[in-house]
Amino acid sequence: MSEKINILVTVNDKYIKPLQVMLDSLFQHEHSPLDIYLIYSDISKKNLKILNSYIQRLKGNFIPILLKHDFFQDAPIKNYFTKEMYYRILCSELLPQTLDRVLYLDPDTLIRGSIRNIYTMDFNGKTIMGVPDTYEYIDSEGMRKRKKTLGLPKNHVYISSGVLLFNLPEMRKNFILKDFLIDIEKNRALLRYPDQDEINIFFQKEIGTIDLIYNYPTLWKLFIHERKHNTIRKNPVIVHYTGSIKPWDLQYIGRYFFEYYRYFRKLQTKKEKRKMLLKPFICIIQAFKYIASF
Repeated sequence: MSEKINILVTVNDKYIKPLQVMLDSLFQHEHSPLDIYLIYSDISKKNLKILNSYIQRLKGNFIPILLKHDFFQDAPIKNYFTKEMYYRILCSELLPQTLDRVLYLDPDTLIRGSIRNIYTMDFNGKTIMGVPDTYEYIDSEGMRKRKKTLGLPKNHVYISSGVLLFNLPEMRKNFILKDFLIDIEKNRALLRYPDQDEINIFFQKEIGTIDLIYNYPTLWKLFIHERKHNTIRKNPVIVHYTGSIKPWDLQYIGRYFFEYYRYFRKLQTKKEKRKMLLKPFICIIQAFKYIASF
């Protein structure tokens, strides 16, 4: 049997179904034993039972970890970002001391292949491994300005926080939560993508990079960029539905929708499935609005 893979997720009650979709796709494509760690503060007992039953049915092991509700309550949050985005940074303190690594996955991702290669990759002395943010590829000038605003050096590779591999021994050795919280407060006015910006600032010398196929955004801008430069990733392993409109929303007209919906429809009620029949009309309206914006 393959070595066990440790997965970390951090959500609240609003993201239960998206989390189920991500987990379903993960278990469909990864045949190694999987331990699913959930750090949470705002999930009902009913939804915890749903997740436990769901993960057991998928042949996984579910380990929920309750966090006090006031943790990160004063940390900056914006738009659709929630305080749960900060919880991943507590992995070295809250997960078992016997673990040497854990792979964090956002709930708005879809797994399309085995994750063993990313999970077993060499840290090369780094504390966190992540995929360069999309704008490192499609808007180098905009990213240069962003790095300057955040006080990051020009040669720093700014990573997305949607998929992160944590080197837990290094985290336990070097990470001090108090210092992280102080740094968040110091940088509060600068943080556009709060936890992601802060992770890049705080761990800037301790970050290594992973190939884009392991956190591939659904942005059309990236697709157009890759077509132009003939660098299209044909088979991304992890697709990330970035942006405020998600594939479970009727208004979503992004890439990889049908692949997502193949999993999502299993979780929908009959009423929700009937409502989905409106999607083609809503998408047409969305497309006209998009075209009219130019």
